[in-house]
Amino acid sequence: MLRNQKGFATVLAVGVMVFLSLMIMALMPMLTAAIHFNSINRDGIEAQYAAEAGAKRAFAGFMNADTDWSWIGPNNPRPFTNATKTYEVSIPGITNGSAPATGNYTITSVGKVGNETRKVLVNVTYTSGGGGGSNVFKYATFSVGTMTVNQPQINGDIASNGKIIVNSSTPNTVNGTAYCNQHTIYTPSAVSSGFQSLTDNGNLDVNSLMLSMPNITESGTNITSTWANGEWYNGTYTLSDSAYYYDGNYGMYSYNYSVSEGQSVTIYVNGDLNLGKNITGDNITIYSTGNITFNGGSIEGSSNANIKIYAQGTITLNSGSNIIGGNVTVLANNSGKAYNAIAFNGGSINSTLENAVSKVYANGNCALNDVSVISGKGTGMLMATGDVSLNGGSAPQTVIIAGGNVAGNSGSKVAGIYADGILNMNGATVNYNSSVIQTLGIGGGGAPTFNINSYSDH
Repeated sequence: MLRNQKGFATVLAVGVMVFLSLMIMALMPMLTAAIHFNSINRDGIEAQYAAEAGAKRAFAGFMNADTDWSWIGPNNPRPFTNATKTYEVSIPGITNGSAPATGNYTITSVGKVGNETRKVLVNVTYTSGGGGGSNVFKYATFSVGTMTVNQPQINGDIASNGKIIVNSSTPNTVNGTAYCNQHTIYTPSAVSSGFQSLTDNGNLDVNSLMLSMPNITESGTNITSTWANGEWYNGTYTLSDSAYYYDGNYGMYSYNYSVSEGQSVTIYVNGDLNLGKNITGDNITIYSTGNITFNGGSIEGSSNANIKIYAQGTITLNSGSNIIGGNVTVLANNSGKAYNAIAFNGGSINSTLENAVSKVYANGNCALNDVSVISGKGTGMLMATGDVSLNGGSAPQTVIIAGGNVAGNSGSKVAGIYADGILNMNGATVNYNSSVIQTLGIGGGGAPTFNINSYSDH
């Protein structure tokens, strides 16, 4: 009997051990998975913290108007708390060695811990609070020379270092005060708040606001090679490299081009560029050693896009052409000294894109003709070292700055006019908007402003 009980106990013990072994074997994958999941979850949370830390460092750089941006860029991870936790930040439009310019920026910060990554995307609007060496941007219109007011509508104060002549007989033609030390007026009600002495002459320093031509050299892939090797879909070739070039005059009339998502591309044309087709993408730079003419072709980006157009010669935007992007910079160096460095002949820049910042620089004269629009719903600045002619083109959220004379003719609408020469107001409408001046950062030496438009985690 005792022997039977001992045998039963042995069998029972073996059975229990087998059962426990089976249970442990069954639970081991679950335990391993749980431990692995906890590790992933921990690393993911810490990667998120690292990504946010990178974005916050960028915020501080903007607010401090930093010039040291050597820490941003691809393949440039920065340690967060220790070397095993990093963040990598990219900000298209920011250049190491220079303080940020006024405009919209997209900050991408990727945090990494172990094999886990997290991404933070932030779209911001930054105002440098610059100053530009000028004290005239508190007025709707200003001229160093004579200002003649014929039949315009000016909503805001006006000022001139010279003489103001008001020929209009319409009441409230100038809906504000006129500041000068010499004036002629035939219908006093044409200036709603009358005249006052100008106690401090305006200082319009155009050169301090003018943009210099960047140093861009020929490099990369011949753009015609995309016709044979590039991805082609419905008449559109994909630009997947960072740099393309063409030696000679280039007419873009056969194919559209699309820049790969997240890719920055520079197109260098050693000659004239005639654009009859479209280029789409969010980080596009075009440089021509000659003239750039938009003949129905457009450059189209999103509200986060950085579009830069540089011509050593002239730039012409003809009917049907558009440049669209959250930040647009256009510069014509006019090395051949043509009559107009830039001419808008029906083409537009950001006619409908809200919150976009558009800056146009002409080394010489500029004409805004026909139905052209600059910054219909955003913020814009058109600057010329020579004369500016407003001939029906509309720039309702744009200020006009000229190193020479300005003619504001019927049908044109702007947010402000500032001339280092004479100003003839012949029917143009000026609706002064101080927020445009503030956004451009040209109204005085104020502190930078920084607004977050959107923030998302990925």
